[in-house]
Amino acid sequence: MRLYRVCPVDPAAMQGSPYHPGFVPRSTGQHRIDNPERYDTLYLAGSAAGAVAERFGTFASWGDWLLEHPRGFTARLVTFDLSDDRGVLDLDDAGELVARSLRPSRIVTRDRLTTQGWAARLHGEGRWAGVSWWSFYDPDWASCALWCPPGAAVIEGLAVADVETLSGDHPAVVEASRSLLRHWT
Repeated sequence: MRLYRVCPVDPAAMQGSPYHPGFVPRSTGQHRIDNPERYDTLYLAGSAAGAVAERFGTFASWGDWLLEHPRGFTARLVTFDLSDDRGVLDLDDAGELVARSLRPSRIVTRDRLTTQGWAARLHGEGRWAGVSWWSFYDPDWASCALWCPPGAAVIEGLAVADVETLSGDHPAVVEASRSLLRHWT
């Protein structure tokens, strides 16, 4: 399975270290499916444009300043390959929702107690490497979260396939900006 993430990258960072493309930070409990007492979470996207939208979508204007990190690193588009045999549970599949008595509105609600609750239940099934659902920014894009043992900082079976420099004319930025009605300045 191919997945994407936009994040600041230090080319010298070793696997399992901050600013390595695949580094999994400790979950804080404030994000959609966080349950730090059970697992850490790495949020990804099913498409390059979706990853750009997830990273920059809350900003009204876009430009090179979005790529800059206070520590001097640059945000990059990272492509991953997930080889975990368990796969990712697709919550855009109505059958999977029905089987778990989940309503679509409960998947995308901004109520973190609700989303963290269903995430803990799904993690407890022990059958999945993570979950995916439709993006807030465009339902044709998938958002994804992979589970990682607390403090492990690395997800088994997740390999970096490519790291690309982003700019206003990168195809993923162009697609995301068109969909979100943003302009790179």
